[in-house]
Amino acid sequence: MISAAELIQSDLDQDLLRMIATRAPWQYRQLADQIAEDDLIPEYGKMEEFARRRGPAIASCIIDACERFGVPYDTRRLPCNGQRKLVVKAGRLIMIQEPILTLGDAPRIADYKRQMARSLGAVSQLELPLGDRLVRMIDFSQGQLVVLLHGMSGMRFNEEQTNLGALMLAVPNAEYTNWVHRFDLHNLAMFGTAEPPVGPEDKNDDEGTGQPDRVQVRPRRRIVEEER
Repeated sequence: MISAAELIQSDLDQDLLRMIATRAPWQYRQLADQIAEDDLIPEYGKMEEFARRRGPAIASCIIDACERFGVPYDTRRLPCNGQRKLVVKAGRLIMIQEPILTLGDAPRIADYKRQMARSLGAVSQLELPLGDRLVRMIDFSQGQLVVLLHGMSGMRFNEEQTNLGALMLAVPNAEYTNWVHRFDLHNLAMFGTAEPPVGPEDKNDDEGTGQPDRVQVRPRRRIVEEER
């Protein structure tokens, strides 16, 4: 059976990943500069505004890369809260994006994410309730959900700490409660390899397929951030 790392290496276009890896830092910088210069946002609210908008900023970066290299994608409105979610189909992979605050963050559970995590890799036909109609993707018997994780360098709104500090591809377990694997996106983009993994030690999933990471993480004060 093909591993998640092998599937990622074979099905994700390296040029697509290279463009995302190159532009994502600029998306963070541009967004932070826009918020810093906006006099209508009080200083105490700038960090919250940055946290709220960085998910859509990276989604825009992913869409630009998909259009450049002909990778199918779709955006769907969630009926529960009106948010629009980006879903990318790359070969046997379905990719979504998720902001993180620290490398130790667990997945942000949402119904549509959990449904995707349970379905992919287990069935040949995936139906995602992401709007008024079902999004149907056929021939996905060996499919895998992957999540593009991105995080800032710190927890304060200043030029240094609003820089992009983490960019990874993660594979969740079936319940979307833990990361089974996490891979450095820059390694994938520049060298075409999913090794070595990055982040804190990941707990094994129910089948014991977890894999240790090699970065020590210091706990940081969390801030409230809208799930994107």
